[in-house]
Amino acid sequence: MFGRSRALQRSETTNSGARQSSVWSLAIAAAPLSIAGVFDSISTSMPRLAAARWCTAEDLGIFVAINYVGVAVVLAMNSIYYSRITAFASLYAAGSWRRLSLAVARLAGVSFFVAAAAVFMAVLIGDKAIGLVYGQGFVSGHRLLCWTLAGAGVTCVSLVGVVLLTAVGRYRAIGLVYLGYDYIVFRALCWGQSGILNQLQSQRLSLGFSRC
Repeated sequence: MFGRSRALQRSETTNSGARQSSVWSLAIAAAPLSIAGVFDSISTSMPRLAAARWCTAEDLGIFVAINYVGVAVVLAMNSIYYSRITAFASLYAAGSWRRLSLAVARLAGVSFFVAAAAVFMAVLIGDKAIGLVYGQGFVSGHRLLCWTLAGAGVTCVSLVGVVLLTAVGRYRAIGLVYLGYDYIVFRALCWGQSGILNQLQSQRLSLGFSRC
């Protein structure tokens, strides 16, 4: 009886170690995909902005500043994700549904507020930079609130969804889902920046400025 108990304990320990090893190996494999999504968004958007006749070096500098804020956010969210995924998988395997639900709720709250602060700062930094260069801000309080809530919501739902997918064992989906998460967040930032720069273009044209 004691022999069976010790054998069962060794088996559970071995399975737990193998499961954790699989989680970490796949998480590490997903890291280059998330980073690739970040730089793909930057590399595809920069030439489009550079080709615009009304886009100056100052505009590109503002764009890069906002995107690097976004890069910092993605790295921060990745670190939160990688630090929690093993605990989530262990709670799921043990059937601790109450503790798992509390952990998900905490992760959702942290990811929402981190993302909200990041999007708020990214848009606000862009607006203040434009104001310093051209003497006028272009982001209204309403638009800033909308972008903050939208960016935080996308980040929160994506991060929690990816963690749950991984925790229940669907490891093969992790790379594509997490790459999609990074890509969506950065596309959203690009759309917001395009709106700001379009306002800048209209203001410049109304004042009779041109790039020539």
